[in-house]
Amino acid sequence: MYPAAEKISTIAIFYAIMFFCNLATSAADSPLVVVHRVVLPEVVGGFDLMSLDPITHQLFLAAQDQGSIEVIDVTNGRHIRTIPNFNQPKWTAYRPESGKLYIAEGRSGAVQILDSANFKRIGLVQFSEKANNLRFNAMTGEMLVGVGKTHGAIGIFDTYTSTVVGNIALPGVPKQFEIDGDRILVNIPTINQVAVVSRSHQSVLATWSIGSDHANVPMALDRIHRRLLLGCESGHFLVMDAEDGHLICSVDIPAEPDGVWYDARRGKIYVSCGAGEVVIITQIDADHYQRSGSLMTAPGAATSLFDVMSDRLFVAVPQQQQQQAVLLICQPR
Repeated sequence: MYPAAEKISTIAIFYAIMFFCNLATSAADSPLVVVHRVVLPEVVGGFDLMSLDPITHQLFLAAQDQGSIEVIDVTNGRHIRTIPNFNQPKWTAYRPESGKLYIAEGRSGAVQILDSANFKRIGLVQFSEKANNLRFNAMTGEMLVGVGKTHGAIGIFDTYTSTVVGNIALPGVPKQFEIDGDRILVNIPTINQVAVVSRSHQSVLATWSIGSDHANVPMALDRIHRRLLLGCESGHFLVMDAEDGHLICSVDIPAEPDGVWYDARRGKIYVSCGAGEVVIITQIDADHYQRSGSLMTAPGAATSLFDVMSDRLFVAVPQQQQQQAVLLICQPR
């Protein structure tokens, strides 16, 4: 082995050892325990959002930089297959009642539709610009899509006919959003606001300022206590009243959060941050929150999913210079 190659190999081994040692050390005191580490050696670059088939327990992970969907058996902690040839997959949504897998593409502005039985492409819904976040409205059978790069909108299509049935203009490019009855609560980080949208009237009802924080990207909705939970890239977790948008409290967290998940059974919130940590926040009551633990992950590991049915938190670690791509499957406790 050449000296330069030997040096690179040594560095890679060092970082890998440090990564797994950090996980083992943090797990001893963390409310999260890593039960599987699924190494994805063929994946290059980073990830975006994922979804889970509750019947087959297959996870569909968007490897956005290399343009693939990685299919993972989460029960046994193993990689099953790679579905290639997507144009920057940003988000996946799986519908068990139809067996359809929806993939939002950033560069093409399309939502690809796949048959999960064989992963063949069976449809496509086209939007004007970058397609990102996906949310299914079970009451209407519609899929809502965050659309935009130079402008912002919530696109709506009928999942039975795959036809566009709505396009709601927004005051900025949307990030994550939640459906709340007829309302859609939308993070718009470019203007530090949450937009309140009426689905039926297809219009913006109000905008709520998040104050001095900026880049409100991930969002979750506590439907029990009517609280909106936000993560800001500046390193703050915000709690807002979901009825009128007033700010209730702020908790310091690491930078670059990209996943906020509410665990109603435990009264916990899991915030995955690109700084290399999943922060656990305890909900003392509807108006009071405090940090109660963390799980060290790796730089860039911001993408996550908490699945209530399987009671698992999934965290995607991107491939970087001295770091292999890994999916962490975590058990809350």
